[in-house]
Amino acid sequence: MKKLLLIIVSAHSFICFSQETLKQLPKISIDDFESKSCKIDSTAKAQIIYDIGNTYFWVHNDRIEHVFEKTTRIQILNKSGYKYATIDIPLYIGSSGNEELVDFTATSYNYQDGKIVSETVDKKALYEDEINQWWKRKKYAFTKVKEGTIIEYSYKTSSPYNVNLRTWYFQHDIPVLKSKYKFSACPYYQYIVLSNGFLKYDMDTVYKEHFGFRLLGQDYDTKVYEWGLNNVPAFKDESFVPSDNAYKMKVEFQLETYHGIHGGKFEMMTTWQQLIDELLEETESFGGYIKSGKSYAKQILKELPLNGKTDFEKVLVILNYVKNNFFWNGSNGIFATQTKNKFIESKTGNDADINLFLHALLKEAKIESSPILISTRDHGKVYYQYPFLNLFNYAAVMFTVEAGNYFIDATNPLLPLGVLPKECINEFGLQIKKVKKGEDAQFFPLSPTLVDLKKQQQIFIINQAENRIEGKTQVILDGYNALNLRHQIKQNGIESIYQNLTGQSKSEIANLEVENLDVIEKPLVLKYTTITNIGKMGDKHIITPFSGNSFNENNLKKQNRLYPVDYGNLLEEQLQFTISIPPDYEIDYIPESHSFKNATLKLEFSYMVQRMESFVQIMVKVKRDKVKYEPSEYKELKEFNDMIVKYINENIVLKKI
Repeated sequence: MKKLLLIIVSAHSFICFSQETLKQLPKISIDDFESKSCKIDSTAKAQIIYDIGNTYFWVHNDRIEHVFEKTTRIQILNKSGYKYATIDIPLYIGSSGNEELVDFTATSYNYQDGKIVSETVDKKALYEDEINQWWKRKKYAFTKVKEGTIIEYSYKTSSPYNVNLRTWYFQHDIPVLKSKYKFSACPYYQYIVLSNGFLKYDMDTVYKEHFGFRLLGQDYDTKVYEWGLNNVPAFKDESFVPSDNAYKMKVEFQLETYHGIHGGKFEMMTTWQQLIDELLEETESFGGYIKSGKSYAKQILKELPLNGKTDFEKVLVILNYVKNNFFWNGSNGIFATQTKNKFIESKTGNDADINLFLHALLKEAKIESSPILISTRDHGKVYYQYPFLNLFNYAAVMFTVEAGNYFIDATNPLLPLGVLPKECINEFGLQIKKVKKGEDAQFFPLSPTLVDLKKQQQIFIINQAENRIEGKTQVILDGYNALNLRHQIKQNGIESIYQNLTGQSKSEIANLEVENLDVIEKPLVLKYTTITNIGKMGDKHIITPFSGNSFNENNLKKQNRLYPVDYGNLLEEQLQFTISIPPDYEIDYIPESHSFKNATLKLEFSYMVQRMESFVQIMVKVKRDKVKYEPSEYKELKEFNDMIVKYINENIVLKKI
């Protein structure tokens, strides 16, 4: 695209002064080996003692390039941390030149026999491999590593791709004792600085550096940013976090404008409206791809049974055609990766290849539709005030009929019409549709359109002669619950879902029937019988009503939380358990009925017990009508889950009369 052009200049045109290189870290001493654990996390397998970064601009290879410098010191604390003794440096490969590794050195330190023994390597020790067609990496793995080893490495890269600078992460999956990052801007480039995370900086400053840049005999002041963060906790796996990238503490940069050497200002950030126009009119792998499918679309539509159908019915026919004839290769992106002819020939492509082609078919069928750009849950949030395409990494489709707007996606044959993949449920999507003068680009909320519903009905009798409980169960599933189980059955067979149905219990399943497996517009229905041994304690029977339930434990285990709890779905479970009481037994213990509702957090729970002479019936309802909970709501959410776990796992005790 035309806005992604690089500035190419001659070396003799100007001189760009490099910023001061990183200062040396404190010298390694015997005292550094005394620590056997991390002072801020005794469970850490390794710790980053120092992580120092610096980005500035220089003249290299006859053009302005940006330099990234990084110096890191890591201590390995136990054998599980050995993997952190591997250095991995990614380098971008592009049409305008490759990123270069300008300098590199690394040293490992061990304390043995009363002295410090070191091993130093340089660039020659690195080996190289390709990640994909755009990236390669330089790697080195230290061999003499043991508990207590300290690794220190420093490198410098130079890149001509000034549109996208490297992101600096203050937070990693091991603790960081000291992280500091400095960014010295070049006056010819203006960047938007985006800071992400839930920690407060120990240092966050912006200042001017006099005469930091010289061009054509003229000195310029430069703008310098510095951030510092100490004692940064490890970003550990949390329940219901879409991705590390979404919440890790970091700073990243988006190029807003740049100035030509001999005059002229070029806008990288314009408006959403202009960005949409450029996609539709000037981008071959987007608007051009959609237009190129017109002739083929006409041919396809003639062969599809569309006559006499409503627009909604036509969409379903066209969607099923694409699902059944074209296959997703597992890659995401907002641009088509091949021409229309190659896509039709290969019948395989990324999400944009498939869904933009689906849009072309709908458009030719006179169905009002438009592409929707999405940032998936693992890609991070969209900053709506900054119109940049790289905020998005997925393309789906929205169509409009009298009943309203519906999202569709043809990458997964098991996705019902109107349902997006769960990884796409991430705040808002941008509609790519020509914007009329005076109007704004449209963002549409990406909320779940179906509740993850589970209705379970169980009827049990006690077979005392064989010392077992025999039961019949019917389960009705909808939403992503049904989607996931359908996928599992299709991939691995019906037997693979037994564990899903019984949980941790030792019930035996028989006579399993599945209804609507291929009718994805309807709920999935499971019917089966179970046999479970009776739990006994003396002359008493111990009955667990919901032994295979999904609430065996509370996945929110920590007392406090830094990050939101993002489920990505809505939930409703209705469980009904009925058991007949043998004539020579009576109820010794049964839980009391209980109900709870929190309108603010949209949480609801009820546990209703009906107790009769010949049977006991328990009805449970759990409802969560909210997708995301902020850290300030965590305590109440955790208490709600604790309550569910407590009640739903209660036992019934019967004693012999």
